[in-house]
Amino acid sequence: MASFGKIQNSAASFNNENTVSLINPLTEFLPVGSALSVRRKEEAESGQIHKTACTLGFLFHEMLPDASSLFKAYGLRASEILSRSDINPHGTAGDGPLKDYIGANGTSIWAAATSGEASIAVHLLACMPARAFDAKTAISIWVEIVRGRKQEIEELLCNNKMLHPNTYVASKQNISRPELAAWDVCARAWLRRADECKARERRQFSLIVENINIPFTAPGSTYRKVLSTWTRSMQHLFPSLLVFQNKATNVKLHDPLFPSSGILSLGLEYESHTLEAPIRWSLALSHLKYYGDPVQVWSNEDVSRVTMPQLWLVALGSVFRSWEVSNSDFSEAIRWFKDLGDLLALEPGGDCSELSWIVAFSNAARYCLALENEERVHGLSLVKYGWRRATQFFGHNCHCPPFFMLTHKDVLEALKENDEITRGFSYIRNVVVKSSISSNTAFISYSRKFRDEFYTEWTTVDPIRSKLSDSTSKNHHWIFLYNKVLEMTKYPEVLEERRRCIESSGEDCDIIYEKSDMPDDNSFKHQDTLYWRHPPEILSGGLQDPLKFRRVLMIVSHNNVLVAGFSLCIQTDDEDVEILQMDRTRDNRVKINACRSHLQDPALTGNVVKFLKAFVESSSITHPIGAATPHANSDDNQPENQPSDEALAEDASAFSLMIQKQRPHTNWIRSVRALEIASILYEGLPGVTISLRIINVELYKASWFPSSEIRETRLSYLLGKPAREWFNEMTREHAFGCIAMFESGRFNIDSKNFEEVIALCTENSIFVAGILLSDPTDTSEGPRIRHLVGSIGQAGMVLLVSPLQPRIKPIGFDPMTVDYKIFAGELEMPLDWENTGEIDQEIFLLESVISVQHNGQWIADIDVLQLEKDPPDLFYSNCKSDCSTVKSLDLKEVFSIDTWEELLDPPPETGVLRAKGNWIARLAAASILIQQSKGNAIVLVADGDRICWNCLFELYSFPERHIPQFIID
Repeated sequence: MASFGKIQNSAASFNNENTVSLINPLTEFLPVGSALSVRRKEEAESGQIHKTACTLGFLFHEMLPDASSLFKAYGLRASEILSRSDINPHGTAGDGPLKDYIGANGTSIWAAATSGEASIAVHLLACMPARAFDAKTAISIWVEIVRGRKQEIEELLCNNKMLHPNTYVASKQNISRPELAAWDVCARAWLRRADECKARERRQFSLIVENINIPFTAPGSTYRKVLSTWTRSMQHLFPSLLVFQNKATNVKLHDPLFPSSGILSLGLEYESHTLEAPIRWSLALSHLKYYGDPVQVWSNEDVSRVTMPQLWLVALGSVFRSWEVSNSDFSEAIRWFKDLGDLLALEPGGDCSELSWIVAFSNAARYCLALENEERVHGLSLVKYGWRRATQFFGHNCHCPPFFMLTHKDVLEALKENDEITRGFSYIRNVVVKSSISSNTAFISYSRKFRDEFYTEWTTVDPIRSKLSDSTSKNHHWIFLYNKVLEMTKYPEVLEERRRCIESSGEDCDIIYEKSDMPDDNSFKHQDTLYWRHPPEILSGGLQDPLKFRRVLMIVSHNNVLVAGFSLCIQTDDEDVEILQMDRTRDNRVKINACRSHLQDPALTGNVVKFLKAFVESSSITHPIGAATPHANSDDNQPENQPSDEALAEDASAFSLMIQKQRPHTNWIRSVRALEIASILYEGLPGVTISLRIINVELYKASWFPSSEIRETRLSYLLGKPAREWFNEMTREHAFGCIAMFESGRFNIDSKNFEEVIALCTENSIFVAGILLSDPTDTSEGPRIRHLVGSIGQAGMVLLVSPLQPRIKPIGFDPMTVDYKIFAGELEMPLDWENTGEIDQEIFLLESVISVQHNGQWIADIDVLQLEKDPPDLFYSNCKSDCSTVKSLDLKEVFSIDTWEELLDPPPETGVLRAKGNWIARLAAASILIQQSKGNAIVLVADGDRICWNCLFELYSFPERHIPQFIID
């Protein structure tokens, strides 16, 4: 064995040389180094990440099997991925101060490749916990396995076992938690880019693995479980598979890095004895918390990421779960949503803001149905995932009625009627038929205010014979229009028109002209007991006694205002008659495929939009019998949107009758609205993915929702404004809060905490406030967030903030440094950027100093957010070179500012900073002047416009000429 003395003597050599050793990498990895930015390559070859790679490689190298072929294949795959410009873009001047951080983070790969094959293996090890766990857990796993390996080395020494000197010395090195965190973040950033590149192959492989039970775990400690899995794993390599389940299936993945004879067998020897999915990784971590017993953590499946359209599929599954849609009905339910969206697209009003959330679900269904082959399988698996897991995505115990009530038989039949009154009658008749009420003694009434009169209509529930001689029975109607002052109607033609409409449908109708011939139900004075003192002969049978009715149901529309409503009354003397309850059981629903057929019925489609609008409007009121009701005669009770006086049978009362208290919960709608707004934000962030952990967040609680009315409960408040308008009201703070939530899947950070944030960095993404990367005259709507593919190499989520008091170069005393020239044209001003600073916590806050430099000389540190807080004037020239020159203008009073020194030590007259087309210089100059409290003395000429002095003087001519001191052209 190696003597202990020799091991000790080698320690100095290891510390001074091996930790920063640089070996020739495998040929297959050479393109990796060429694909990295200068900053990342230097860090990989001589920075802390290289030291970590060397130390971990030496620590574990004696445990590894011979895997040279695997490492070469991985080198080829990594090189292939990094060669794609869409996966590994290069920084440009348009990326501003972040250009050095743009591109896929392959730092740990190159650090490993230049440290030896063992370090490459350790890089692959880093990818395992980075994929299966969050960052905190993965770092704790690293601490555990490093500690476990060191203990193992100590035991080997105690037992006089053979040990390589470098292994011993590596075991004596201190590998700090921040160093392990940096190692983990490089692996995470790399995985995000590599997964995007190999998304199809990963999806195909995952679909296979999901159908077989293969646990990742091995018996023993965390150290033993991880090491056992590590030595058998591969990353982004896809050999052909031989899958053993009920039968052996050969799956060709066509990876060119594997010969046709290379086949991976899956499913042998393991048999699951449980119906639950097996726990793939179960670990006890003693380094997850500062104090306490070891914490058990599990990884049931990959912590996956999805695109926003894919997240809508998960949301669709969540809806299906709350609607109790079975797995076997998914395809029909998805097609139903698609059909509903097609209907809304064709019908007037179907694209209104109140229904945009339904359109969003319909678009998700259309997206799913457009997928093909394994993409379709993957889409359906996302729907099933939402069905299984996203049970509180739209709020705990917050629901929306299944299929928006469009599978209820009674609703579907009623929607086929031509007018509102007939719809209400049809609906109540169907309800009574399924109740215990004797339909031959039941009557339905409808009342509403019409112009300055009151309209009442009564009808039978069951058909009756109008005369004993009639051979057929028909439903009969009695209609009445009453003017309180005249004691007769001023609009008899309206009654005649209504009668003709009723009779054209095959029912009978009588017009009543005397108030005493109608039940005492006028003026909306709804009572428990009603009397028909002079009933028609077909009801009284020739008897003179009044008929007595008990009201068992009353539905009114327009909140608590008795503008229009339906009642159900029973002819009885029983004072204890049972109050009718509307039937809402599953038995009352039609099957989904039958409902799809209904959506194609021309008699129904025209009313679906109206019904759905009523579905999300203010609730109708079901008045308990005997309860006090508001009086319709009071002017205070009249809503602004009363039913149209020109259409007697048109108002929303029938829809209110059908819907009643079945409207979606406000928090459910708020959650969907939040998802809509986030979708619009992510439309401007192409390629960005979302953590599926977001399904565990109740979206209605999102602190970033662009509304000051956090507790607003009106559906009209949430839906009355289009989602696009909500998005346009989003501030930079709201947008960063939204991105933090969807990127992490769990952070719900108050938007106030983003007031000073200029960029948000996490794993392989940098989200930057548009104000940092655009001309200061850009006034685009919305929060203007840009997404850059890149990594700053910091663990966790990093929020970049500017220092509270950015420094500016003091004015010197050399008179030769400033030499103003009379303004005479344009000059492009060069500008360099620099970014520094660091603060470490779970969600990192990085104080980032953005420095203006010229030829290596520091000019100032700037805070571009001051442009939001103190925006300068903007000047847009609308003239077409036809303005006459102002004769009184002496251009000798206007000076050209051509250097930064001249900007910092400006002339007392008007100065023109000539930087047209150089948005960086214009942004920096405006920021510096605002930091000098000169924001009110600036005017920014819109980029691309010329200075029209006549227009400029006209703009600043009131109350007297006052041209700003600084004109940034």
